[in-house]
Amino acid sequence: MIDSHCHVYNPWVKNPVQVIERAKISGMAAVINSSDMPEEFPRILQLKQQFPGFLHVTYGFGPSRVGQLDYREALVDAEKYVDDYVAIGEIGLDYHWIKESALRKFQAVVFKHWLNFAKEHERPVVIHSRKAERDCIEILAKNVEVPVMLHSFAGNVDLARQALDLGYFISIPTSVVERKVYRRIVRALPLEMFMVETDSPWMSPMRGQKNEPLNVKYAIEEIAKLQEVEPIEVERVTDRNARTFYRI
Repeated sequence: MIDSHCHVYNPWVKNPVQVIERAKISGMAAVINSSDMPEEFPRILQLKQQFPGFLHVTYGFGPSRVGQLDYREALVDAEKYVDDYVAIGEIGLDYHWIKESALRKFQAVVFKHWLNFAKEHERPVVIHSRKAERDCIEILAKNVEVPVMLHSFAGNVDLARQALDLGYFISIPTSVVERKVYRRIVRALPLEMFMVETDSPWMSPMRGQKNEPLNVKYAIEEIAKLQEVEPIEVERVTDRNARTFYRI
């Protein structure tokens, strides 16, 4: 099993080493730890160094941060660490937290700068598209030239089919066990386009509990039920997709 997207580091997780150790001891193949802000990256890089070959990291600039952080400084910082991460992300658009029209437009500008950076450095991109799925796909279709993974994509089935036609992957979170939007996508689209993720410590399949990478098994089991295949087949395909996408 591969958790294709999580946030297992302080301050979100108080004991990240223990959480990652549990995942490794359980027999998981890999975990992808994703930053949301440049200041988080040194923390996840330090964790990566404690779990060589198992823990991989991405460099992100969360779209809800565009009014707080200087993306130009972040691009310089990302250049410094370019050999240490397997993807750029998460990046994208967020219309849940960002309501102002001007700031949403600025999000799109910043998004395009990161897509250009990813192209220059030949890194795949992990996309955040909360309540902005249509605009995200439109920007990606016109600007992206690297592999794309839509993390926890909650758009409608038609938009998911557009993503399929464009050759993108969709990562299904553990909350697929109860959230209809993810269940509809899983039923409607081929297994070959999916990865699985926990988005730890959020998106828990068990209400009231923090999520962790080991719980990715619940996404695998639920996808198997919805697609009427064996869990081992879901694990095989989603692991292959994650390895192909992240080149791990």
